[in-house]
Amino acid sequence: MASKARVLHCCVCKKPYKYKGADPYLLPCLHSACAECIGAKGKAITCLFCRESFDKGKFIFLNDAITQAETLASTLQYKPSEIKCTNKDHNLDAVSWCKECESFFCLSCQAAHSQVKSSSTHRMVSLKDMVAADLQSLKSFCPDHESYALDLYDETCEILICSKCARSNHKHCQSEELDDVVAAVKKETEEDKMKLATKLQNVKSLIDESNEKQEMMRKRHSTLKDLLTSRFNSLRDLITRREAEVTKALEFRHLSEMDEAGRVSSKLKQMFSICDNTHSYTGKLLELGNKSDMLMLKEPVKFRTEMALSEGAEVFDFVPVHVTFSKENIHALKNILQTVCDIETTEGDDGSFLNLYANFEGSPEKDVPGIADDDQKGDARHVKAEREPIDVDPDNDNGNKEVGNEENEQGTGAELIDDTGPLSYPALKFDMERININKVHVNNKGFLVNTTVSPERKLRKYVGTTAGTPLPKNKFSYWEVQSDFDMASKMHQRGLLMEIGVATGASLDNNYCMSGQVGSRCLAIAHCSAHDGVCAKVWSNGQKLRCYENVLSTGSGTSETLRHGLLYDGTRNILTVFDLNNVVQLVALGEGELDDDQWPVFGAYNSSLAAVQMKLVSGSEIEMFNSKTKMLKGVLNSVL
Repeated sequence: MASKARVLHCCVCKKPYKYKGADPYLLPCLHSACAECIGAKGKAITCLFCRESFDKGKFIFLNDAITQAETLASTLQYKPSEIKCTNKDHNLDAVSWCKECESFFCLSCQAAHSQVKSSSTHRMVSLKDMVAADLQSLKSFCPDHESYALDLYDETCEILICSKCARSNHKHCQSEELDDVVAAVKKETEEDKMKLATKLQNVKSLIDESNEKQEMMRKRHSTLKDLLTSRFNSLRDLITRREAEVTKALEFRHLSEMDEAGRVSSKLKQMFSICDNTHSYTGKLLELGNKSDMLMLKEPVKFRTEMALSEGAEVFDFVPVHVTFSKENIHALKNILQTVCDIETTEGDDGSFLNLYANFEGSPEKDVPGIADDDQKGDARHVKAEREPIDVDPDNDNGNKEVGNEENEQGTGAELIDDTGPLSYPALKFDMERININKVHVNNKGFLVNTTVSPERKLRKYVGTTAGTPLPKNKFSYWEVQSDFDMASKMHQRGLLMEIGVATGASLDNNYCMSGQVGSRCLAIAHCSAHDGVCAKVWSNGQKLRCYENVLSTGSGTSETLRHGLLYDGTRNILTVFDLNNVVQLVALGEGELDDDQWPVFGAYNSSLAAVQMKLVSGSEIEMFNSKTKMLKGVLNSVL
């Protein structure tokens, strides 16, 4: 297939250049404008290719010989019939080009040119064999001395001159050989071209990179939209399922009550029928019966009457059914929904979505402790918060201030310090020097996340980290942990997700988890084969004590948050763990005499099962609501 001709256009009027047409002139932007546009009225000329304008009074527009040569070369290649013989004005098609004469010849003129002795040695090039280099002039002759070639460059006057000019009119000027000057200019131009080529490559790489990032942004945006839709659909499904469960329970209760009411009503109707029939017949007997009838029918009528009178009338006891909402849990749900999702930009994020999706790092059993499950059931998940009737607006405290404010008003917790002893809220932080970043890392929001960022192991075995300092030995220390779980796949046996607690310095790095370690007391969130779900398992000094049933949903794609409070009694070496979702104490773990420093520990595991983000809440970040204060105060009062 033949190549398509490259047509050159004027950068102002966009008309194509033609051989023997309007001459092109070079603008400072290196685009060419035709002579008609250069000569047009107006102080400035604007290039439509690069949108730059140039003042005609400030710039000299030189003839663009390169565009002229390109136009001629394009005409020779694609429209050779437009090239006519320049030797005579007979308008015959040219067939060849003479380099010395710089003229086109038709067939007859070419034959005559070759027969003349003075031109018989000239180099002739066929039009069909011509290339752009053939159009370059070998020599230019001096306009003042026609037989002398312009072979010198006058640096003083900055013009081309011949040797005779150098001896006469320009004898006081500095001049150099034209070939030497051109060679220097050509070398400099080639160097500039190489620099431009490098710059072009760099800019092209940046454009390619920008295009790749834009495509990644489009894909990321689409993925995030799908993720938002999926997660919020899951939340809506949870609410819909809960509504269906409560509705089903309400319907069952209603049907049960209606069955009981129907049974009582049916029995009362039967009793009414017996009494009514007996009453009617007795009336007829008194009205119509004679003495003989009265005596004869006395017994059957008396029997039926006594039966009707002896039958007890059952009364239906109507107890109104109420649907109640937990005011505290509704407020907690609102707070969770406000923070469950946000839009953020992570500096240095390579687009791998480490904080959005589980990092499938291999076998789910890789980091799971070899521990047995327990059939013992805890009762924490069954503890119910205080509730209020459905006809009370949970957002309106009018008329219910005693209930609402007492349980939800934020307090300072100062009464714990004033009345019960030295309670402290240490400002704890994840220890970045100890963290096992081969398994976990702390992201830019300060969350401990169960994904890998480096093969480095600052802790040799433990899949997690500790607080930066041990706990004080003469105080009560309180801190909290918020753990977010995005389930990536259905949990299976022996799947550990996270653990929190305290451990002695000697037990910190003996295994990949603290559960089951001597010298540690932990709450572990893991799969439980006994309950076929995710349970909270309590470990103390290597022994499992309790199992709180089904604290997390096991469905793929579900998201849940667990909040725990930890109260450490440094005077007696006792750790108390609280379930803050239900505001209830779970368990108190004693360890005997204090013979070593106690360190808060935080572990996160198995990103193939769930993406875990653990937030440490301590110091001034702790919100002390009255319900939480009461819970803590109850524990401290029992101790002190």
